[in-house]
Amino acid sequence: MADDQALGQVMTPSSIVTYMNGVEKLGGTNFTKWKGELMLILAIMDRDHSFREDKPVVPVSEGDNDATLVHRMAEYEKAKAQWERYRAFN
Repeated sequence: MADDQALGQVMTPSSIVTYMNGVEKLGGTNFTKWKGELMLILAIMDRDHSFREDKPVVPVSEGDNDATLVHRMAEYEKAKAQWERYRAFN
């Protein structure tokens, strides 16, 4: 099934399943096409985050009186949890 077919229509759960069932099994010569179709499915399902984003980096203190460290740590923990959650699905 061609990628342009999936992009040209509204993707419902039923059409996603239909598209998934139409993906040719991985063989010795079709890796590029297979990977593209698989990545499209993951993107449609919003499960490609950990492929698109690097793992978050722990923030470091910017001095003894770093007033923003607590906020940056909270943002890091949130981003890390999201990245790990998506990574678990991939």
